[in-house]
Amino acid sequence: MARRARKLRSIGRLFGCASVVASVAFAAPGSLAETPPPAPTVEALPPAPRMLQADNGFALALRPGSDGRLQGSAAIGNAHGQVLLQPEGDGYAGTLTFAGSDTPVTLTPGDTDDQWVFADGQTRLILTGSLTTDSDTAEPQPLPLMNPGWERYADADGGVFEYPPDWKVIPNPQGLQLVPADHQPQREVIGVTLGPARGVTRANDPRVGQQLDAWVTSLNRTARRTGPPSSFTTRLGPASVYRYTGQHPTLGGPAAAKVCVVISGPKAIAFLLSADAGLMARREPVVDRIVASLGLDPQLAATANAPADPATLDERLLGSWHGENVYRGDSEISANSRFTYHFKADGTVIGGTQSAVNVNIQDHQTVYSGGRGTGTREQVMRGRWTAMDGTLTVRWDDGRRLETRYTVHGKQVAFRDANGKLINFIER
Repeated sequence: MARRARKLRSIGRLFGCASVVASVAFAAPGSLAETPPPAPTVEALPPAPRMLQADNGFALALRPGSDGRLQGSAAIGNAHGQVLLQPEGDGYAGTLTFAGSDTPVTLTPGDTDDQWVFADGQTRLILTGSLTTDSDTAEPQPLPLMNPGWERYADADGGVFEYPPDWKVIPNPQGLQLVPADHQPQREVIGVTLGPARGVTRANDPRVGQQLDAWVTSLNRTARRTGPPSSFTTRLGPASVYRYTGQHPTLGGPAAAKVCVVISGPKAIAFLLSADAGLMARREPVVDRIVASLGLDPQLAATANAPADPATLDERLLGSWHGENVYRGDSEISANSRFTYHFKADGTVIGGTQSAVNVNIQDHQTVYSGGRGTGTREQVMRGRWTAMDGTLTVRWDDGRRLETRYTVHGKQVAFRDANGKLINFIER
């Protein structure tokens, strides 16, 4: 909740363009009035699908991703669906989507090298086929540029997007800011955020629209969604586009907002464009090109997922550690969080948190009624870690990042949280 609150505060008024979480806006100086011509598309050939089939005619056509995921189609008779699988143990787990209904499924090795077991909790099918080919051993190649002459931004996990060469990408605690030479902060805000998908597998899931509606209207009460989401293709997968209209709260006149959402495994990526009506029409074609260029570079991803160099790991941190953080803001709010981290020698880390919040309840007139509300939340996270020169860095699989200073004192490790508060983690 605190992370979400910080995000909302940093964005400010969506249509007012008062502040920015992360900006992704593009236009060459002096060319805002012109719609940029479509860039030639340079696509890497997708890998051939791996075919698995059961005796009853059920079949899977799966394409592997450089991050280990399997994505493709499922068919039986005239019925067709989609399947998305993540590595889990010695097999895979994920979601099968048929007729708009999502079902948890697993794919695990069978009794022979060419057999796989596909199960959904009620049905268990033996599939025959292979998930590997001779080309799987080839060296990964970099993702080609989609917009020749543009620059490319890449994150630590191999995720990339492209932007015009005369713009600057500026990281901040909440994301990225891409600033043009003629940026107009009072008229526009264009941003990209990355966060956990929290079990959502499709960008057009109704829950995505409900959360965006609540978020946008909380920032501008005049904002209303214009209809169901549309869609287009990015190199990372399908994007769903949610559009809003309303009144600019500071300049007056009509304003518009557009949010493009892409779900990639455990991560959700959202591009936001908001501006007055005139500037919106000029910015939108370039923003569409940046969103379409979103992809995963196989070469960078292979490097990110390679076994950790022992020199980047502080062996004193290996093992399990736990700690506790208590927050008391005033007489109305208190919170308690317990943390457990398990650092492994292969560079992976598992983290668990359990949080409880206790707060007085307000009525509709913002007067405390004397009642009390409580809530608890548990979360398990996975990621990769490095620790050198007294700095611990954790890249969680859902896109979040932790960087903090630490000191080791025997069986105690002292960390400072984002607010500078000291927390002692004790080895179990």
